Amino acid sequence: MHTPDNWLAPACAGAPIHHFDLYRLSRPLDLQRVGWADSVRSAVCLVEWPDRLGEQCPPEHLALTICILEQVPPRMLSLSNRCPGLLA
Repeated sequence: MHTPDNWLAPACAGAPIHHFDLYRLSRPLDLQRVGWADSVRSAVCLVEWPDRLGEQCPPEHLALTICILEQVPPRMLSLSNRCPGLLA
C-alpha cells in the first residue's frame, strides 16, 4: 500500500497505471526527474494536484473533481471529459 508520504510516482504493479501526487512538486523540472513524459505516453496516469502540471497537462484528459460539502450529500463528484469519443 502506498501512503501519502511516498513521493511523486509510485507505479502500480501489474498494470500500466501510474499515480502522481504532485503536492510536493516545487518546479516543472521535478516532473522530468520522475519520468512524467514516459508515463503519460505509456500508462494511465492518475494525478493528484493536477494544477501543478501547468503546460505539461495533456490536452486530452479526464478530470475528476471531489468537493467536500457541509450539506447532504456530503460529497459532490464532477467529471470533465477532454477526450473526444472516450465516453461516447
